[in-house]
Amino acid sequence: MYSKTLQPVNRHLVIDPVFSERKTESGVYLPEEFVNQTEKHITAKVLNFSKDCSENLRELISHSPTKEVVIDTSMIEKISVNGEECYTILENYIVGVL
Repeated sequence: MYSKTLQPVNRHLVIDPVFSERKTESGVYLPEEFVNQTEKHITAKVLNFSKDCSENLRELISHSPTKEVVIDTSMIEKISVNGEECYTILENYIVGVL
């Protein structure tokens, strides 16, 4: 799913969100992109980040063994270009680094 050719700019990060599996009461599985409205925050692995992200954030992510962050789910952007897909988020919507 990760676009290896996308270099994020303007304080964006390329992420791999950890969407929890959703199953309705009737047993129907929902798409992984479906996020329950009550689930405001999830974790995501940072795959790449813009060079103009804050120095503090870049340093925290670089020193994190898991490269995981807590993000605001409402601000995740799914991008599809040239047959490749990836998820991005603006650095303002990263709540913390794990």
